[in-house]
Amino acid sequence: EVPVDPRTGDDPRYATREYDETAWETIAVPARWDQAGHPGYAGYAWYRTRVTLPPAPAGGSAYLELGKVAAVDATFVNGVKVGQTGEPDAFRRYRLPLDAVNWGGENVVAVRVSSGGVGQGGLWSVRRDRPANTWIAEGAPRWWTVVLANWEDEPAQQSIPLAPLGVTGARF
Repeated sequence: EVPVDPRTGDDPRYATREYDETAWETIAVPARWDQAGHPGYAGYAWYRTRVTLPPAPAGGSAYLELGKVAAVDATFVNGVKVGQTGEPDAFRRYRLPLDAVNWGGENVVAVRVSSGGVGQGGLWSVRRDRPANTWIAEGAPRWWTVVLANWEDEPAQQSIPLAPLGVTGARF
């Protein structure tokens, strides 16, 4: 559960870092609007939360993972738009511009959600649906195909012992 401040309606000021959301109600996510105390609501709602991040990591990239949003989102960090997805119930993962993040300090994440139907909007799931990282298939006897998949955006080296996969033999 992550406490957020939802505000129904639509106002572009809600995306800015400076906006004061202290008067907003607080609900826990993940939950669809009808489960979070807003049954029958259809339209726009904003979620805002403030998070403190550690100092900047050496090199690399930073991502914001929202989970699944019903139905359309526009996502901002410190007033900078970092992503938008119009595909209902898709897992949201956005690369953050490193200069938009306040490393070692407070950051404001604001998400504008448009519902797909009455009571169906919201940040409703943090579960990521991904296929397995390893596949193995045996074709002809003692002929195997092994696939190691990296689902991340950054390159990675992977290795795995073959014996636990059931691949045996003297030569490979």
